[in-house]
Amino acid sequence: MTRILIATSDRQAGGIERALRDQLALLQDMAEAEISILSPASHFADHAKEARIPVYEMGQAHRVMARYLPALAFQRHRRTPFDIILCHNGFLARALKPVGHRVIGICHNDKPHQFHACDELVCLTEGGITKAKDAGWDTGKLHHIGHYHEGPIKAETTPINRPLRVGAAGRMVGKKNLAGFIDIAAEVKQRQPDIIFECGGRGEDEQALAAYNASKGGPVTFRGWVDFTPFLQSLDLFIIPSFDEPFGFVFPEAMSHGVGILASDSFGANHCLDKGQVAPIFHATDSTAFADKICELANNEAALQALKAACLTRAKHPLFAKDTAATAWRNLLFK
Repeated sequence: MTRILIATSDRQAGGIERALRDQLALLQDMAEAEISILSPASHFADHAKEARIPVYEMGQAHRVMARYLPALAFQRHRRTPFDIILCHNGFLARALKPVGHRVIGICHNDKPHQFHACDELVCLTEGGITKAKDAGWDTGKLHHIGHYHEGPIKAETTPINRPLRVGAAGRMVGKKNLAGFIDIAAEVKQRQPDIIFECGGRGEDEQALAAYNASKGGPVTFRGWVDFTPFLQSLDLFIIPSFDEPFGFVFPEAMSHGVGILASDSFGANHCLDKGQVAPIFHATDSTAFADKICELANNEAALQALKAACLTRAKHPLFAKDTAATAWRNLLFK
């Protein structure tokens, strides 16, 4: 039996929590894996406990020691080191090194230099691998394993709404560039005021974004937290204008609903949209390019349906299949 510790310092709900849950689901299906969790109090930790997985709670003192006094952080585990530690936060790696025979980092933030204390590194995209090489990582210690999407995939694209409905969603923080979505909406509405723009999500920038939206004449309706599936099902186009998307669960999720995607340039967009072969990719700050494409699609029903169909087909690619991820993880952990 291989003793595996999944280690994270993250407490917030969101993409990393989903990645943790998905990784745990894969490992639970592997009979040779004996799994434990190291985590702060969080929804993920609660989920693991409900699944009867042992959870070692990481308090604030452990977090501080792991960052500034790593040799003192996890001494209680040194007597019985884990065979493998899957480290989801780079700053934890030095502290975990003495308690794991093999420490594998999972780089969610495209900052591979933060994981230098790990033995090996998993990157989510080809772009992440290239960046890790540029940061000095040896090719033999790098592994490309993306996330998977297990939700239902529509059999066909959705009918086109009239007026056209365009959406965005995400945690309201700077890197998601939702101010850019407001700029796009404002430009489009100057030309075609009937097109509807909606945004789902909450976060620390919520008030600032509301004020900015008001200053632009209120082109976007903010919906707060939304049930993502019916929100996607109501849209024709989903915009992902982020400054940074290391992978972006939202790509396969939106595509699986037959929604057309327009995205900004990022490792995740290039990976999920096949470097723009599936759907257009623009610079994050080029609101005019986004606006031009939206107006073009609004006036060309065949082109819009073709985009929706291409995105739906991409969602079915083995790249996003659970079996693909499971095989890659099994090959890495039990090689």
